[in-house]
Amino acid sequence: MKPGIPSHTLKVLEFDAVRTMCSERTVSASGHRRAMSLEPGKDVVVIRNNLQTVTEMRGFLDQAETVPLRGIKDIGVALEQAGVAGARMEPQILLDVADTLRVSRRMRAFGQRLRNRSTAPHVASLTAGLGDFQEIESSIGQAIDGDGNIRDHASPGLRRIRTDQQTMRERARNWLQRFIQSEAGARALQEPVITMRDGRYVVPVRMDHRGQVQGVVHDQSASGATVFIEPIGVVEFNNRLRELIVAEGREIERILLSLTDQVHQQVEAITVSYGLLGQLDFFHAAAVLSIDLRAAPPRLNTEGRIVLRNARHPILQLSDQCETVVPLNLEVGESAQTLVITGPNMGGKTVALKSIGILTMMAQAGLHIPADDDTEIAVFDTIFADIGDEQSIEANLSTFSAHLVHIRTILDEAGDDTLVLLDELGAGTDPSAGSAMGMAILESLTLRGTVTAATTHFDTLKAFATRTEGVENGSMIFDVDTLTPSYQFRQGIPGASYALEIGSRLGMPGDVLERASRFMGTAEKRLDEVIMEVDRKHELLVAAQEQADRLRAELDGLKRTYEDRIASYRQKERDTLAAGREKMERLMKDAQAAIDQAVASVRREQAAAAAVEASHKTVGDQRAQLQHLLDSIDSGISSAEGDAGEAAADTLDAAAEAAADTLGTAAARAGEAAAEPAGEAISAGDEVWVASLGQAGSVIQDQGDRLRIRTGRMEITARRSEVRLHKPDPAPSSGKPAGRVEVRMDRPRAALTELDVRGFRVREAIDAVDRYIDQTALDDLNEIRILHGKGTGALSSAIQEFLQQHPLVKSSHFAEQRDGGTGVTIVEMKD
Repeated sequence: MKPGIPSHTLKVLEFDAVRTMCSERTVSASGHRRAMSLEPGKDVVVIRNNLQTVTEMRGFLDQAETVPLRGIKDIGVALEQAGVAGARMEPQILLDVADTLRVSRRMRAFGQRLRNRSTAPHVASLTAGLGDFQEIESSIGQAIDGDGNIRDHASPGLRRIRTDQQTMRERARNWLQRFIQSEAGARALQEPVITMRDGRYVVPVRMDHRGQVQGVVHDQSASGATVFIEPIGVVEFNNRLRELIVAEGREIERILLSLTDQVHQQVEAITVSYGLLGQLDFFHAAAVLSIDLRAAPPRLNTEGRIVLRNARHPILQLSDQCETVVPLNLEVGESAQTLVITGPNMGGKTVALKSIGILTMMAQAGLHIPADDDTEIAVFDTIFADIGDEQSIEANLSTFSAHLVHIRTILDEAGDDTLVLLDELGAGTDPSAGSAMGMAILESLTLRGTVTAATTHFDTLKAFATRTEGVENGSMIFDVDTLTPSYQFRQGIPGASYALEIGSRLGMPGDVLERASRFMGTAEKRLDEVIMEVDRKHELLVAAQEQADRLRAELDGLKRTYEDRIASYRQKERDTLAAGREKMERLMKDAQAAIDQAVASVRREQAAAAAVEASHKTVGDQRAQLQHLLDSIDSGISSAEGDAGEAAADTLDAAAEAAADTLGTAAARAGEAAAEPAGEAISAGDEVWVASLGQAGSVIQDQGDRLRIRTGRMEITARRSEVRLHKPDPAPSSGKPAGRVEVRMDRPRAALTELDVRGFRVREAIDAVDRYIDQTALDDLNEIRILHGKGTGALSSAIQEFLQQHPLVKSSHFAEQRDGGTGVTIVEMKD
């Protein structure tokens, strides 16, 4: 098995910078060490698991969910010490252990919630290995305070010892306080204070009065004027206090040994948990780095295919100029195993080469990379990079020799599972020899299936890439107008050096540039000219493509907008039609109820067979007409996809009005069948009742199926079927003849100035206009409008002819063009 990625490759591709980026985002020493020891892996399964774990951690951060990792302390050395039986930890170390065990407990609970929700399985799996050491954690917290001091209640013995200490101190101070207040004390003391020397209570005595105070001298002031004496009366107290202090020390030692032993008993499990916390901290730091880099997990493959989409070098991405970083888009390893990158100096060739390498290593290390999520990265067994000036005076190596040393190693070890990155291939020696050497190296690597990316300035290598199978050209785009690099990569096209153009821009003398142009070979000049012309045309093509993309995006936006509007209108239309159908169904039910009532009345009165038959016919006709209205609505719903919602609403209003008229007519005809005996004739001079108007009148003219009737001060025309003989009721309070059943339809009596008969047949329209004029006369209106539409003109002509003969109409004419023109007739009523 080949060794891992060489340290030289890690160095020249600056992988240490990636380690540092990750380590700076950890919260523990354990996580920091893991980040700084990060290495690219080779096992695809492990790499995918690591990438997924980082993705899960980032999910928590994206949702602003706190991962409780704060508080992990550096206890690695302490755990090694605790592994030895009889070891004793210092209080502060025990506090660090307790803090870390607390984080372990909280992270374990955090993972348990994840397992219950079946989310973040990789993080949940890591937390499942964490231990809960709450007993140790509590023991340490009960024995040691936050400052590292042993608490009085750490043990019953310690509490008793410290209580005795306090008693001895109080006795000693009380005795000395009485001495200070005594006459002898007042004379002998330098000042009335109690102090301590070597843990024993003493008082400051004047040197010239030292003989007046019996006791033990412990110290003397620097001037010699004061001696510190332990009076004989407190010696016993101080002795006892010293014994208690020693006993306290022994008890504290016992407590610390006991706490350390608890850690020792579970040191292996604690060590495992500590290691897992370090891993979790690392993955959390990697997720933070993913956010900072605006990174995403790449797609992995083992076929040697690298597809970068809007990739950025991580160091540049975190720099102050991150907003100006130009993303890299390139492919290598699928259609061509070898990619030759050319272009002018300072154009970004080396950055592109390094980006390929460092992004591949980041992915294999389980880190998200700063690129789009459709980026593909191949997993390689090893990666070789020969980048930069490797000359060494100490090793007596020139630049060219140093490069050859690395390339020799590469050729010895590279295979079809290797990524090779070569910067300025063939440079540092004679151009013809260097380019020949470069072609041989690239050919050798291509034949063995090694994925290779190389930068160069040699035209011969550009030509080699063009004619060699498995080798492809690529270049960094150069702005030919401003002579500045754009740092964009172009697949499949070689780049020119622009040496003379850059020299001119930088102020090189014109005669020198002219000589240089003459010295250049014809083939080289022609190739550069062709490439520059390709660059110009490519820029024009890119500009045109960008404009086309913008227009396409605008059109797509407009298309979506209008599609949304159309969908909204169609939905409104369907809703309106559905509501209309429901309305019509209600009307049909009402009509059926009225008709059934009329028929029942006829049967109750045992009407003549002809009247009953006429009623049955009327019932059948009205049912058929109402069903026709419903069917027209159903067909309107299925065929109205392209119509406007307003037209559908108009159709429904007309249908509803027609249904109401039908309902009224059905009721009237049924009432007629019930009220008029078979064979009853009505002639001029008869008193009649007009059911549709609810008024009585006198027949003045028989017009066949219509009667001319005077009601009050006006004359109306009504169908014979709407009129019945009327005998005034002597009892006006009842209002109805005895034994008669009257079926009436309540209709709105609000004054209407407009009648819409669009869509009516001629006969239906004439009947509607006739009824409308009668109602208008009752409402005392002077002028009305009849909407009949333009169409073929047949309907409007029939209505005009009818109006000219109507006795209640003074005149009629078409409306002004702005008010509807020939589609509307204005009717002026007689006074």
